Amino acid sequence: AIEAPTADLEPLARSLLEDTDLAPDALEPLLETVARVKESGLWKRAMASPERLVEAPFIRLADQDETKIVRGVIDLAFREGDSWVLVDYKSDRVGNDPDQAEQTLRARYAAQLATYNEAWEQVTGQKVIECGLLLTHYDRYVTL
Repeated sequence: AIEAPTADLEPLARSLLEDTDLAPDALEPLLETVARVKESGLWKRAMASPERLVEAPFIRLADQDETKIVRGVIDLAFREGDSWVLVDYKSDRVGNDPDQAEQTLRARYAAQLATYNEAWEQVTGQKVIECGLLLTHYDRYVTL
């Protein structure tokens, strides 16, 4: 489970930038993105959940092909009632029109989220009621 972050995120973000060789001027946009996410309705829903996971890895056999393995990491999973909500964060920028970007990114990542849904239900035996993308550049949460 995750708790509401109480740590000073600036030193953690600086360390991340250094570890990934990103420019120091990426610090402020990174911190602004985190602040926006923490203010989002989606984050508030997750914080209200009795059970939450971040960076939840999964591994399973591919359907009908026992020689292939599917693996991934679900950015955020939280329980609502008896079911789960799965969320993937996306920072893609695909133009200035948020509505067009939403359509483009929804189409681009639909198969990925469908895989997450199938894997979660197969591995945990628990139902997924919602899969979505948190489009950080556009401050939008879209479900598929």
